[in-house]
Amino acid sequence: MKIRLFLAKLIMFFACSYSTTAASPVETQIFDLQAAINEAIKEKERVLELPEGRLLVEPIEISEASHLTIRGENTELVFTSYTNSLIKVTRSSHVTLEGFTIDCNPLPFTQGVVTSISEDHRTLEYKVLDGYPELDDTIKPGRHGVFVYDPKTLFWRSNVPDLYLESSEVLSPKKGKFRISTPNLPGYQNIEIGDYLAFKHFIGAGIGVHDSERIDLKDLTVYTCPGAGMIYRRGVGAPHITNCTIKPGPPPQGAIVPRLLSTTADGFNIAYTRQGPIMEDCDFSYMGDDAINLHGTIVNVGFKESETVYWTSSKFWPEYSISLQAGDIAQFMQRDSYQILAEVPIKSAKRETPPESVDFSIRKQLGLDDDQKLYCVRIELEDPVEAQAGDHLGFPSVASPDFVFRSNYFHDHRARGLRIGASHGLIENNTFERIKQTGISLGPHAIHHEGNWVQDITVRGNTFKNIGFDDRVFESGSYQGGAIVVQHFLPNKNVEYSQGNRNITIENNTIWNTGAAGILAISADELIIRSNLIGQTQQLNTKGVGSRMRLQCNGAISLNHCTNVVLEDNRFGPFGPFCKNEVVRNP
Repeated sequence: MKIRLFLAKLIMFFACSYSTTAASPVETQIFDLQAAINEAIKEKERVLELPEGRLLVEPIEISEASHLTIRGENTELVFTSYTNSLIKVTRSSHVTLEGFTIDCNPLPFTQGVVTSISEDHRTLEYKVLDGYPELDDTIKPGRHGVFVYDPKTLFWRSNVPDLYLESSEVLSPKKGKFRISTPNLPGYQNIEIGDYLAFKHFIGAGIGVHDSERIDLKDLTVYTCPGAGMIYRRGVGAPHITNCTIKPGPPPQGAIVPRLLSTTADGFNIAYTRQGPIMEDCDFSYMGDDAINLHGTIVNVGFKESETVYWTSSKFWPEYSISLQAGDIAQFMQRDSYQILAEVPIKSAKRETPPESVDFSIRKQLGLDDDQKLYCVRIELEDPVEAQAGDHLGFPSVASPDFVFRSNYFHDHRARGLRIGASHGLIENNTFERIKQTGISLGPHAIHHEGNWVQDITVRGNTFKNIGFDDRVFESGSYQGGAIVVQHFLPNKNVEYSQGNRNITIENNTIWNTGAAGILAISADELIIRSNLIGQTQQLNTKGVGSRMRLQCNGAISLNHCTNVVLEDNRFGPFGPFCKNEVVRNP
């Protein structure tokens, strides 16, 4: 290891002029991080201390490590290439990443300024801002979405929804043109020449953890990465995430406009794990999506072999099945309403190639051709269940349950603060500010086959300010019209709502200045809302919000299709201009 460090310092003279940012140059060296990690694992070292300064590194993998801390006080890891996760952790246990900063050069996103707008406001031309990556014909700019920013505040334009593209054209390395795919959103008319743009693009994560136990993050800073800050999959043992920061890094060399994004997707995305995170004292901002996405999956029942044997079916690899164990609960849900039909223990769950007759039946149901990918899991149950092909299955045991979010600060980013599709959790003493849609959403996200019905969650002592002014919150198909949302997505008007979100307590929170409701609850049973301070809600017109979903969102507390609700000692400040009442019940 000493030889490698010596060689790295020898070439430092050639690298010291390299700088990823416009800030003053710091000591920069090319560093073989992978070799250093491999040696630490081989020698069973307990701590690997990284050199100080800016280290130019390639993506690395930490595999089969145990009881290892990788520490980098005053260390910035600048990844100079990326095709997947920057730091990949596999088949490891009790690994701690501590103290260092993660950045990329080149950046995994670019920024531009609108230079022309067509009469129908669907075709825009733009110029890349100085210092930001030039356009590349091999990657469609904006293929994962485009964000629009106010050039004065450098924040997302709240009256302009995220843009998804019908086409994208590179006119030159510095100029481009795109056409928006959806013509019917009124917010597109609010785009102005001179608005700034950021082009969302993701191919991996900053830190990708798979098939590991107790991987902890402490005192880390993430400036950017090509996707989520952290993806955690198929883990056991609660990851501890302490005093970590996600924020935009300094502007690149030659740039005048600051970075508009930190991560290009979620802050942290955790799924198919047997225990959720314990996250404390973190500060996340300017992400291209949710701060936290905690979930499992909802899959289709593809075939009923018997009342104790069912096949699940999906066009996507069923990674949830790796985490399933005998005794885990299978939650069967009715195909249209998602009403819970039964919750029974699993005897076994195996990925298998189905018999030809089963394969034919599933493909017919899904409309798949013979050459299209089909993934199936054969699930044997301890007890019989009366369900049918086309119904749904969830697995709460591997949906990252038993989580804690305490004393964190989530602010200045799009989408949601906490998107929770897991049960048995505590969310307390956090602050949520200037978030485009929802501060906290609890419940299934069926439209993306994520999450499950949730139960046994306490939301306590949190503060919400300036939440939910995004244009999409106010659509007829929206179910995100609140600072705190207990959610269910049910677009089918011919079925009744069921109450699958259970035993939720929302208490001692302060909610102030929201675009829509303070609290929006949908499909909840045994819901307690008490001792909250709620004011200045419905600052924007909520008439019609969620109407396609048969929802009403015009009360400071809006209750939709809920049963057994307890309201106690809530205090209300001045109403916003479109708030009808303290509490609105529907029905």
